[in-house]
Amino acid sequence: MRLYRPTYKTPQGKRLSPTWWMDFADSNGRRWRFPALTDKRQTEAMGRNVEKLLALKQSGDPLPPDLLRWVEAVSPDFRGRLAEAGLIDADRAGGAAALMVLDDQDAVIGGHLADFLADAEARGVSPVQRQMLAQRIRDMLRKAGARWLRDLSASKIQAAIAALGEPTDDRPKGLSNQSMKHYVRALKQFSRWLQRERRTAEDTLIGVKGYNAETDKRHERRGFTAAEMSVLLGATAKAPRRWGMDGKARAAAYRLAFSSGLRRNEIRTLTGDSFRLDDTPPTVTVEAGYSKHRRRDVQPLPADVAEALGEYLATADAARPFALPDKTGKMLHEDMADARAAWIADERISADERQARAEDGDFLKPRDSARLVLDFHSFRHGFVTAICRAAVSPRVMMELARHSDPRLTMQRYSRVAVADSALALDALPKLDADDADAQAQPAALRATGTDDARATVIAPKAAPDAPRCPTIADRAADDATPADTAADAAGQGQNHFAIPFAKSCGRNGDSVDCNGRTGELPARRNNLVSRGKADRIQGKQHPRACSSMDRASVFGTEG
Repeated sequence: MRLYRPTYKTPQGKRLSPTWWMDFADSNGRRWRFPALTDKRQTEAMGRNVEKLLALKQSGDPLPPDLLRWVEAVSPDFRGRLAEAGLIDADRAGGAAALMVLDDQDAVIGGHLADFLADAEARGVSPVQRQMLAQRIRDMLRKAGARWLRDLSASKIQAAIAALGEPTDDRPKGLSNQSMKHYVRALKQFSRWLQRERRTAEDTLIGVKGYNAETDKRHERRGFTAAEMSVLLGATAKAPRRWGMDGKARAAAYRLAFSSGLRRNEIRTLTGDSFRLDDTPPTVTVEAGYSKHRRRDVQPLPADVAEALGEYLATADAARPFALPDKTGKMLHEDMADARAAWIADERISADERQARAEDGDFLKPRDSARLVLDFHSFRHGFVTAICRAAVSPRVMMELARHSDPRLTMQRYSRVAVADSALALDALPKLDADDADAQAQPAALRATGTDDARATVIAPKAAPDAPRCPTIADRAADDATPADTAADAAGQGQNHFAIPFAKSCGRNGDSVDCNGRTGELPARRNNLVSRGKADRIQGKQHPRACSSMDRASVFGTEG
């Protein structure tokens, strides 16, 4: 590396150039001369960095963060000379390449964004997700006026995202917090990839803040009820062909979505080989390439659903039995409208009942009186909510919902009604009980000290049509005669769609442990015995009973 100042002729004679130049040879022996700076010490520092680039080119090592940061900081003209000499990759490092190159149809055809999308495709990201990523990143880069890597800054991107929330003619309420959260996530994913690929020295968008979707909910869903599912499936199976699917195919897709919790895109990718309906329990498999979390999922199915699906799959196209359209929400809403009309016009009910149904603003309505939405994803909401009401362990709920965190299952998808939660209040002591009631309390309750409050405990009421755990009486009913079973069923009105999720531990008096033993639980020699509280657990469900229940047991099969 040689630093010098060239001379040049003027009418007054020869003069030294105010700019220092650097002269060096690359690994091929070719000589290069670059103009640098007017300050000698600063030019010497630049020369040392250029020598580091020469050494890295010969070794093939990537640019370290400190050197990459320096390359990003030099002038575009000097950076272009470095790329011309082959010391940096013009298409990757140092900001010599554009963030994105678009064609006339706004499709990404070049730049860092094109490489990012190609990497996403190699990692198995679906075409739909890649399209969404490209659209969100492209729109935000354009709105922020970012063309080069040096234009990426947290403040610019934050301002551009905030502008999306402002009202426009096409969107009077602006973009919701949930949508802006998706934009932030896509841009941060792109920024992290740039740093991981050593195209930037650091994650430039690490300071961009997200948005709280809970404070701006505009599309809050609810799950389908059992009554709505019964009416919808019955009417859809008889409905004419629409959206490229006949009525039986649409009804089978709705039944599968409600009974398995599979998402729309997952159902669309299923084939005939995805189902194992003769296994115990019957299962459906979503391959890793089509699952949302990129993991092969084997989901159990209720026996009655497996039987119905078997009849449909026997005549369906094995390569693509569920050819769902892109607008599944519109297709579902059309079926819901027909099913609601048939439900209102039912000739088996009286005129007053038909009038009451017509005035019902919730049943099979796309948006009910509480402004909650019913769409295709609501099948999954109904599935997870039914699991949560089945009183199974959080681990089982998480596995059936195919979540990595049980909190997501409970907080986002489980919508337990206020009436269901209020049933737990019946277990609280009655504070206004008279003396006779207080004296009638069992000794086990008086030992707790609640008798001074003159309180009695009322047995919890069972929610109508709610899944419940089997008791000793239920198990004894398995040996009953068909006549006895029919008589019991006539008086209970069980929820057909809740039955698959209702198998769990015993409760309400008699205890049933995981090994099928009944009666009083043996008292353990622990602190409970020493404190005189062993009588409080006699005849009650042990808190650890059936803690090892597996996923299949929820559907009525032995694990």
